[in-house]
Amino acid sequence: MTKIFKLVRYLVLLCAPATVFAATQSLPPPPASSQPATSTTALQLGLDRLEAEDLDAARSALEAAAKQGPYRFDEVVQLYRGLGVVRAYFDDSVGARWAFERLLAIAPAAMLPYTTSPKATFLFQEVKDALRSRPALRIDLTTPAVAALDQPIEVVLARTADPLDAVRRIEVWHRLKGKSDFERMPVALVGLGERTTVQLPAVPAAQAQVDADGAAKAIVEVAVVALNADGWEIARTPDPSSPREVPVGFDAPGPWYTRWWLWGIAGGAVVLAGGTTAVLLLQPPPATVPFSYRVVTP
Repeated sequence: MTKIFKLVRYLVLLCAPATVFAATQSLPPPPASSQPATSTTALQLGLDRLEAEDLDAARSALEAAAKQGPYRFDEVVQLYRGLGVVRAYFDDSVGARWAFERLLAIAPAAMLPYTTSPKATFLFQEVKDALRSRPALRIDLTTPAVAALDQPIEVVLARTADPLDAVRRIEVWHRLKGKSDFERMPVALVGLGERTTVQLPAVPAAQAQVDADGAAKAIVEVAVVALNADGWEIARTPDPSSPREVPVGFDAPGPWYTRWWLWGIAGGAVVLAGGTTAVLLLQPPPATVPFSYRVVTP
């Protein structure tokens, strides 16, 4: 009897940890609201809930995301679009117009998904029609055709259009091609239409690559990012994923009229025209001349 009791006790102790482990594994995960949320996760949660047509959850998450940040340009576009749609669903036409106006100011070609309810699409089209003649936010960037080694690189910026006066800070992003990270240079905000010259750091000859001819050359990649008062990116010129390239250490291109291909085309045209004239002059005269007449009787 004692041996049977010990055996049963041993089996109970052996199975207990497995039972506790299985019970722990079967517990449901904690609700999403109890998880610490960053601005990006709040935004993504709102967009996911909106796509699933869970409007109450979408509204709560997107309104919370609107108070957070900072955001990249593509995230700002998604946030304004989502806010406009969800506010339109809840009959907040003033808030929806506010979001759609800012969306179209930074992304004038923006559209709503084709599955969006007419309750939002009609309001979006009204805002778009009302703002059709208004220019979109625009930052112009002018870079040199070629720059010299060991010399600062001058680029010119201009805030050409800012319909909502939303730009509060401008940064010039630059890096040597091949580098992974950009260096960010803050630029003083200039008045609308005014131009400002920015000097980027020089590229030392020691950092340039030597080509087959022994010449040191490099390429600097440049982009401009504009931010609003909340630090959100609202303009990119161009997008840093496809930056403007400035050749450094290369030979400057000559005037357009010194290009060999231009004179080649012109010479070919002259030869072709001369050949056509010679062919026409050397053709023998025709054997007959067309002639017609009409007899008139009194």
